[in-house]
Amino acid sequence: MGLVDRTTGLKAIYGGGRQFHTASIVKADILAALMVRHQAAGTPLSENEQELATLMIEESDNDAATDLWGDVGAADGIAEANAQLGLRHTTPGEDYYWGLTETTVPDQLELLSDLTSSRSPLNAASRSYELSLMCHVEPDQAWGVTAAATPRTLAAVKNGWLPDPQLWVVNSIGVIRHDGQVLLVAVLSDDQPTEAGGIAQAKAAAVAAADAAVAAHS
Repeated sequence: MGLVDRTTGLKAIYGGGRQFHTASIVKADILAALMVRHQAAGTPLSENEQELATLMIEESDNDAATDLWGDVGAADGIAEANAQLGLRHTTPGEDYYWGLTETTVPDQLELLSDLTSSRSPLNAASRSYELSLMCHVEPDQAWGVTAAATPRTLAAVKNGWLPDPQLWVVNSIGVIRHDGQVLLVAVLSDDQPTEAGGIAQAKAAAVAAADAAVAAHS
């Protein structure tokens, strides 16, 4: 797991060299890559792409993700965009197996930084658009890093879960506010015996990391 405190600059990463399957957290990458592509062309997302993006992020709709994966150029298009986004240790899934994209905790923190930093390849409008969708995921998908968010504050989150093939991949990435500090948090895990157990572990890890970041600032 890893955390970046945008307020203080503190950064902490555990297991940064490990590769994990993304499951559905790759959907945040797909949208970022799509917007990089449109920015280069000087064109806005089409109405259809906006509808698919909403379904993909807010409802974690797999068919929408597959359509947008194709729009961005599938694995090759994602890899090209990721080079610009600074995701240097993320390998897109072959063909249309986007959930089997491999990534690392540092790369997921870099993606979250791309969504929150003015030095990002994504312009302000693109950053705001994706974060807005991530702030409105369906309630039953707003778990994981959101457990560490201060109550009644907006949390931008994208989660992923996948039996791989029998034990579970359970991932959670997001931008939260915790005791007045803005935190980027990525919790990636595999070999979880159950989905529920993985979710509980993601919540606990996010809370522990956020509390440690605040304590370090005190």
